[in-house]
Amino acid sequence: MLAFGRATRVRVALIATLSLGGATIAATPVASASQAASTKVSAKATASAPTAGATVHIKGSVNPTSTKREITLQRLLKGRWTTVSSSTTSKGQYALKVTTSRVGGYTYRVHAPASGSYSAGTSGTVRITVVRKSSATMSASPNKTPIGSTARVKGTLSPTRAGRTVKAQMYDFDRKKWVTLATGKTTSKSTFSIPIKADHPKGWSLQLRAYAPATPGYASAVSPKNYLTLTYLLEDGRVSWTTVDGCMVWLPGDPATDYIGYGPATDAPDRCWDDDDIIYG
Repeated sequence: MLAFGRATRVRVALIATLSLGGATIAATPVASASQAASTKVSAKATASAPTAGATVHIKGSVNPTSTKREITLQRLLKGRWTTVSSSTTSKGQYALKVTTSRVGGYTYRVHAPASGSYSAGTSGTVRITVVRKSSATMSASPNKTPIGSTARVKGTLSPTRAGRTVKAQMYDFDRKKWVTLATGKTTSKSTFSIPIKADHPKGWSLQLRAYAPATPGYASAVSPKNYLTLTYLLEDGRVSWTTVDGCMVWLPGDPATDYIGYGPATDAPDRCWDDDDIIYG
């Protein structure tokens, strides 16, 4: 028998073995959390400010991509992350659907639980702000406006909201883009009336629209396009020429019939010309 004194310290190395039927089997070590391969999760929404009722997808990847992984879509609700849906990756990629039913802000993230030799991973947060749909109507008046005078772009923006910015825009066929002529604000009844100068460097009629940029809680809105017909007045007040649907037309009895004009300003320019390069409406 061995006796150990109080002051004596004996360190005993224990070898984890199993003795079964005379055979000795060493225990297999399990990888600790610090030894597990790290997991990286990315996430991005296909739209950051969708309208209510629209479908948005949150897409991303889970790396390493060599194995199929389970993932969960989580939403921050009252300070806690709540799982709203789940799926699995395909070649490291995933796409999760989100239906935007109510106006407001929502915060999401994607989580991949630990699996085998891979640690758990969580994406950064994804913010989605659901906004109200907007629509606009527009008309330009007065019709057949003399060049150089003032016309107005009028209309209504929906839903009703005072103080929203509305831009009166003209399509520039040379630069192939919409340019802003003037800017106004909606009234308490969500109507607008924006004065513009009725002019065009080539004398064409103006193809106009009203555009309301997005604002917090509301999506952007674009009205259907509309034409403002331009006219040219002689010194005696007679109308020298006018434009019809974007094509310049000289009126009967005008002395300058040897030259019809230059144009057209429409989406289908060929219809404005005949074989003699004379413009007809």
